[in-house]
Amino acid sequence: MNITPHDNPKGREGLEWSNFWYSQTNHTDQKKRILMIGDSTVRMIRSTFERESGYPVDMLGTSSGLHDILFLSQLDAFFVQKSYKYSDVYVQMGHHSITNDDGNDYTASDYRRYKDDLIWLVDYLKKAAPGANIVLLTSFLNVMPVRHRLQEGLAGWAYRKYIKLKGETYDESWNKVVREKNKIVKEVSEELHMPFCDIEGYMQSLKKFVHKDHIHYEDRAKPTIARAYMKYLS
Repeated sequence: MNITPHDNPKGREGLEWSNFWYSQTNHTDQKKRILMIGDSTVRMIRSTFERESGYPVDMLGTSSGLHDILFLSQLDAFFVQKSYKYSDVYVQMGHHSITNDDGNDYTASDYRRYKDDLIWLVDYLKKAAPGANIVLLTSFLNVMPVRHRLQEGLAGWAYRKYIKLKGETYDESWNKVVREKNKIVKEVSEELHMPFCDIEGYMQSLKKFVHKDHIHYEDRAKPTIARAYMKYLS
């Protein structure tokens, strides 16, 4: 299956960003090296995942969509080099790119394309990292951020109590796309017989952590997320 890159500014967010991370680059003798591909929620957990697992964790963090040329042109950077071989690759690419290439709402054909793009990415990774354990992750949902002056002044424990009393409201204008993509991630994992980690469902089931902004969990949730990921290591 081939992928057709898009290079239409209308289909991008107002700010697109990328973040590369190559860890422990002077060491190539570890039993495992992990690559995470995702957005800022992957960036949030990278160092904790490395500490908890004991293995170097590299990362491609991006806001771009799966078939955006901005993403595709950067993906190769982790595989053109020959020093670092990946035993495990974690993919969480469903949060951003919630409009189609023309900047319009998703339609059924856009969801089909997302599925095709994800299957293409899995095939790419299998060829680029032969033998790697590829894990597909659900993406985290958006919450409506608390715009309150107390947010900056309250201590952590007080802020958590404040949020739990007030409750968190989910941003369904954004999440309607993310939820559908999460369903597709599960479908692809089942069809391709791949490891699937529903990290979004797991974190919601715990009911013990709050968000510190629209998408990122509070810092004390990081070890819990990292340990959940570790269950899927090869």
